[in-house]
Amino acid sequence: MNIDGFGLVCFLPPFDDHGSAVRFQGHLLDMASRRTVGMAGELMVDYEDPNHSDCMDPVAFYKVTATIYAGSTDQKAQPVQNSGDEQLSFVLRREIHNDMATLATDPEDDGLVDQPNSTVVRFELSPTRVHVDQDAYNLCKKYLPRLAAMDDDAEGLNWTMCFGDASLRVSPAESA
Repeated sequence: MNIDGFGLVCFLPPFDDHGSAVRFQGHLLDMASRRTVGMAGELMVDYEDPNHSDCMDPVAFYKVTATIYAGSTDQKAQPVQNSGDEQLSFVLRREIHNDMATLATDPEDDGLVDQPNSTVVRFELSPTRVHVDQDAYNLCKKYLPRLAAMDDDAEGLNWTMCFGDASLRVSPAESA
């Protein structure tokens, strides 16, 4: 399965000791097929990069739960969960201290989360626009209203919203 389109992700406070948001939520919207993928990510605080190098920028790792919605939306064009939805879990990497950093899977992280039916997931979101603080919060209220409703921070301090091109590839794992 291939889903290509427009991605939006909202990074929310609080932050860890390195300045990484501890969670995010977002969507991948495939305008051609009208498919929607919802995503929720949580910072993996105890995971260390097996290929860490002090010469490279530090990386944050997020465990992501994604839902590929079967097609229904409510009156505000928000996906509605139903029995035909498909759930995936995978790990995303993102450079720390770089709001324009790409969110992407890496083959090195395969196997960190269980995949149903031994599937391989590849995801990438390359931001083309970033909004912060009140602007990000207002956009989150518009595009992710359930998320904004869960937070009582009307000023939106320290919120970050990234928009850009995104792709999701789901394929069977190769047999050994």
